[in-house]
Amino acid sequence: MKRWFSSLVLTAVVFATVAVKQAHSGEVKLDSAEAIFETLDNDKDHDSIVCIAVKNGNTVIASSCNTEGHWNDHSNHTVSLDVGSGWTRSALSGRTKTELSFSTNGNDKWEFNYVLRLNWSDGNPTEVRYNGQTLTQDDRFRSYAVSL
Repeated sequence: MKRWFSSLVLTAVVFATVAVKQAHSGEVKLDSAEAIFETLDNDKDHDSIVCIAVKNGNTVIASSCNTEGHWNDHSNHTVSLDVGSGWTRSALSGRTKTELSFSTNGNDKWEFNYVLRLNWSDGNPTEVRYNGQTLTQDDRFRSYAVSL
């Protein structure tokens, strides 16, 4: 009985030690990111391009300009962002922002809601919504703070 109890205690100590090490060494990392656009009453023309960047300070951590094509009124489009490796939630907890830039061929006025989704290694995404946005050939840039 004494031997069995000693084995049980030793097993509990080993599992507890492993769990503590995993908790401290496994910081939550950014796995993927996506931009979701909900076009409202004014579409994005086929030859207009929106570029998306997520930055910490001036360092780009995720981005895409793969947004060609016509986006109809009242349609949704999800754009996967290219993400740099090794970014942790704690490293991005301050000074993180997202930027949109708009390139047109002539006149275009695009009205939309913008949702940024950051997918973390712990399975808990961060989703930030910016409703009622407009980009045009004369007003091409937006920058938003991202709260984590």
